[in-house]
Amino acid sequence: MFLWSVSSKAAAPGVIYQSIKQSILTVQIRTATKKTAGSKTHMKDSAGRRLGPKKQDGELVSIGQILMRQRGTKFYPGENVGIGRDHTLFALEPGYVRYYLDPFHPKRKFIGVALHRNIRLPLPHWEPRVRRFGYVEITDKFDSDREEGRMSRKEHKLFPNIEFALKKRQEARLEKKQELSSQLTSFEEFFSDSQEFIDIASSRLVKLDGFLRGGKSIAEARFYATYNFRYDLQLLLKKMIITETQFDQRLTQYLTVASKVDDVVTFDSHFRLCKQLSSAQKEELAKNNLSKIEEIVGNHTVMTRDTRYKVENLIDSPAFDISAQIRLRRKYLKPVVRESKGVSSTKDAVIVRRWNDKSRRIDTISRARDAFAPS
Repeated sequence: MFLWSVSSKAAAPGVIYQSIKQSILTVQIRTATKKTAGSKTHMKDSAGRRLGPKKQDGELVSIGQILMRQRGTKFYPGENVGIGRDHTLFALEPGYVRYYLDPFHPKRKFIGVALHRNIRLPLPHWEPRVRRFGYVEITDKFDSDREEGRMSRKEHKLFPNIEFALKKRQEARLEKKQELSSQLTSFEEFFSDSQEFIDIASSRLVKLDGFLRGGKSIAEARFYATYNFRYDLQLLLKKMIITETQFDQRLTQYLTVASKVDDVVTFDSHFRLCKQLSSAQKEELAKNNLSKIEEIVGNHTVMTRDTRYKVENLIDSPAFDISAQIRLRRKYLKPVVRESKGVSSTKDAVIVRRWNDKSRRIDTISRARDAFAPS
């Protein structure tokens, strides 16, 4: 009994065989990137890939035309030129092809597209880029929205990750603002201020925190926070979103809040909100803390956990910047006591083996357990 039946109008054996083969056997699908065979089996070279320049210097090109096909990045994309996944260079703007060298990248060869015939590349580095004006405004809302939302394939694939990162950053800033707002209300100078005042102050402190973490000083951070707020207001005024009266009111209100906040609070070396101190107050506080540290360390030959905690609290003060704190920790909170003080011959000792360069042998040293500072 066969697994298949043939009708009375029997087909040719070849047709039956082909139908059985198609139903049982799998067919391999070959793609353009599938390597068919190596040189060891064929013993001959493959066809050329038609690499090299497709447009010469000075030729007129339109958007999307290929300028260079290459294996690896022999030529780099310059002005108004893009690069594909196979290192193909193509024009992003209509213009004239230019092969050139850039003094900022002396080991690279560039291909660019000049927008006008008389322009030579590279353009001066610190001057504004040459742009093509005279475009026709898109009045249709559907077409304008589609043009604004246009993005490349790479941008389209990365857009969800970028959107998620932006959302996460906004949530972190909002959380930081709420935390700073709650800390502001703990200062007695802000007890009688309204919620609107606290919101503006916390927004400014978030900006200051970002500038400080970026490496700027507190004076620079305050200047740029005020400058950026004023600049954003000027943009809103130019776009006619707000009136001149609203501009003056918002700016005056912000400057009033900024003046009071800057006089009362600041950030310490670990970006924590603390009370603003004058230079004389900082010097006096630093002297008092140093005298207390000397007294604590001098009265205790062994560094216990409580002693270390007290010294840490005195060092971690707004009176010292980050470099001074590191220097004080290295001086007073050494992890190991000197061997002249910490050597012990008791049974309850820590054995340390160390190589001696002079004697060319390993020395065994017994250290007291209290010679090591507690963590």
